[in-house]
Amino acid sequence: MTCAGLLHLLGGCQTAAARRHHRVQHTPGIFTDGFDEAEEGIDERSSESRPRRGLLFGDGYDAQESLAWPLGGAISSGYGRRGFKFHHGIDIRATTGSAVRSAAPGVVEFAGWQHGYGNVVIIKHARLKTLYAHLRRIFVASGDQVQRLEEIGASGRSGRVTGPHLHFEVRDSNGDSIDPLAVMDGRQLLSSRH
Repeated sequence: MTCAGLLHLLGGCQTAAARRHHRVQHTPGIFTDGFDEAEEGIDERSSESRPRRGLLFGDGYDAQESLAWPLGGAISSGYGRRGFKFHHGIDIRATTGSAVRSAAPGVVEFAGWQHGYGNVVIIKHARLKTLYAHLRRIFVASGDQVQRLEEIGASGRSGRVTGPHLHFEVRDSNGDSIDPLAVMDGRQLLSSRH
């Protein structure tokens, strides 16, 4: 992670990736495999249109609170462009079988297999969704209510991967992807690096 990225997490600056949203057509409740072949859907928005935490997490969720890290570990691949493709989340290194936890309270919208993602869990929160992909095992089912940091699965290498890791995505209510680092707890990132 760059110094600028770390400062962003701590509230000191805002990176271009943190402002970037990417629109993806999808069936309600079903995400694409996290990549788009074309670049024409990329939408740079000003900081005025960037989502604010209180608007994303909804009523009853502390606006100062951010998403918890679903898994401790280093980021092996960030959010944003990868050549001609767009990576809609972050990849967090993990050993096979590590506990994967819900980033916030919500309801499991999907738990099962998706092409590219392998075993995946999608959780609907008040005004956003989180996706946890490439799991070895899934411990929840569609319709289950989960709490912040509740164990929902075990990390693995299912789907289209080169090694074990967790692919983690955040989507707003319009289906736009959000850089997870823009809404995640930066302090937990620092503690996961030790």
